[in-house]
Amino acid sequence: MKGSPYAKTFEKRIADWEDWLTYTFNLTNSWKGVQQVWIYLEPIFSSPDIVKHLPMEAGKFKDVDANWRSLMGRINTTPQVLEFTKNRKLLDLLKECAGNLDIVQKGLNAYMEEKRMSFPRFYFLSNDELLEILSETKDPEKVQPHLMKCFDGIKRLKFDELKKIHGMYSAEAEYVDFNPLIDTALARG
Repeated sequence: MKGSPYAKTFEKRIADWEDWLTYTFNLTNSWKGVQQVWIYLEPIFSSPDIVKHLPMEAGKFKDVDANWRSLMGRINTTPQVLEFTKNRKLLDLLKECAGNLDIVQKGLNAYMEEKRMSFPRFYFLSNDELLEILSETKDPEKVQPHLMKCFDGIKRLKFDELKKIHGMYSAEAEYVDFNPLIDTALARG
């Protein structure tokens, strides 16, 4: 459009639209990036166990979460793109959120690496599987789906109502009794 010989008359309007389109494109890309990371991290930082072990990252995520929810609320009340993009500070806010989410992810990855170094069998699990285990330390039965990946011969464990482990089952349904019982409350999960 700018190359047209008739564009001279509309030069200011064309420049304004080009500026708006560029801003909207950058805003949309930043929005998409923050949204993807926020969707991934939100259930993780809903776990009290993760929050307890990563207080600095949890604080940063809480700030991002508050900004994200506030932003989405404002956009929901004014869903017209031409209206909400008048606020040129949105992109700065999203860039700040993205920076904080990077810090949170780095801290989370360092935490998972620390756990893997202390228990090398965790290397057999994906990040999502490890996070599922780490965020559910109050309920040791949540580990059951991941046992086969960590231990060759264990398919599942036999728990009682007090969360004590009585034995294990192999993939071939063989049962091995534990003597003594394993008290998960004493083992802290």
